[in-house]
Amino acid sequence: MKSAVYFANVRARSDKDSKICKVRRLFDAAGIANIAAKGDLVAIKVHFGERGTDAYINPIFVRQVVDKVRSLQARPFVTDTNTLYGGDRSNSADHAITAIAHGFDYSVISAPIIMADGLKGQNFSRVEIGGKHFQSVKIAGDIALADSLIVLSHFKGHLLSGFGGAIKNLGMGCAPPIGKGEQHSARPIFNPDLCPGCGQCAKICPHQGNYCRDENNQHQLQLLHWLRRMSARLPDSCPGLRLDGPGSTVFRAHGRICHGSHQGKARKIGIF
Repeated sequence: MKSAVYFANVRARSDKDSKICKVRRLFDAAGIANIAAKGDLVAIKVHFGERGTDAYINPIFVRQVVDKVRSLQARPFVTDTNTLYGGDRSNSADHAITAIAHGFDYSVISAPIIMADGLKGQNFSRVEIGGKHFQSVKIAGDIALADSLIVLSHFKGHLLSGFGGAIKNLGMGCAPPIGKGEQHSARPIFNPDLCPGCGQCAKICPHQGNYCRDENNQHQLQLLHWLRRMSARLPDSCPGLRLDGPGSTVFRAHGRICHGSHQGKARKIGIF
């Protein structure tokens, strides 16, 4: 079944044609009002942005969605999850400060901000999906408990999966740090018979893999503690190395977590 995709031109020629008005019209046209009932706790999933950047949805636009949800007598909250890597989004305290610094304050968005996976990313639920690499996935606890989910995504570049949008916002964004790590997990499979002996793998190995010649002057890979989290560094054209594991295709891993985030919310998810 094909999904309807709605587009709004950002050009405005009157106050009734502003981007704010168009966000509200998109909400109506896409039928988002049908996913939230009176009294529902509605998670509005966003990305609060890295400190000092502007790569996030304007909080004023988020406010329009919040107001629409409130008009349905539902109870919205704006949410994200903590990061696997260190920094200003690796715990809920610093993450909230970053969000507020970027304008996601109650006085602006008219909704509380809640980091769905808790203070240190340890609040999550295991959701059974019965996949090939993942029999179950870890979903941030407060997203799993929400009655409805609205996903507000911005486009971004991703090293492995190209453009990231709603699938990445759901797949990576609804997972706690341990779940994010599982999506990136991959192990290298080395076939010495196919190794061209170029040595490029050792040069880019983040863990200083050793590379040498054996007594027959054949190139051998002695040690390669590869790709715990940096699977993107694998040379694409190398015939001797390939990846296996849940994170061997990151885009598919995102999709598996998306499937988990949908559990218990049939017809209760809206995507911007």
